[in-house]
Amino acid sequence: MVVELWQIGDSAPAIKFDVVSRPNDWKKTVRGTSPDGEQTETKNRQLDFWQSLREYGLNKYPELKLRKPRAQHWYDVAIGRSDCHACLTILSREDKVGCELYIPRSKALFAEFLKFKDLIEKELGLVGKLDWMELPERKASRIRTYETFDFDNEETWENAFQWLTETCIRFKKTFSKYWTENI
Repeated sequence: MVVELWQIGDSAPAIKFDVVSRPNDWKKTVRGTSPDGEQTETKNRQLDFWQSLREYGLNKYPELKLRKPRAQHWYDVAIGRSDCHACLTILSREDKVGCELYIPRSKALFAEFLKFKDLIEKELGLVGKLDWMELPERKASRIRTYETFDFDNEETWENAFQWLTETCIRFKKTFSKYWTENI
């Protein structure tokens, strides 16, 4: 950090701080590494997948708020509320991708959505029903759905990107109709 003293005209002097160095992503990267310090092949593929999804989404669905991807099996997407978000997931061992509404700390919000379960499922128009997971022993709740997907076959990735982005947009549009500001 560089500290400077600035004065404009006859104003009182003021301190200006310039950041010269910032924390990097080292800690985040280390969490996805093997015991010998190398990032695992799975983590590398997850990062490639999310980076490609982000490029796809930014070009086709600019209304999605897509952040910088990380080497992990999930990717969070803001949907307009601070107390919940969409979470896209890769379940490579189960050959699935998923989209869920993740509610970290509001059982009341989950209960509000649950009141409209049938309407929400009908509006989403998904082939399978949603998995409604209140998780009473935890702070968080989830509402999710999955689609079959071969993570090892990169030729299928674009189909997964399309399903994930379109499902995420449907989640945002549908659930936003059923949340109230006071919950």
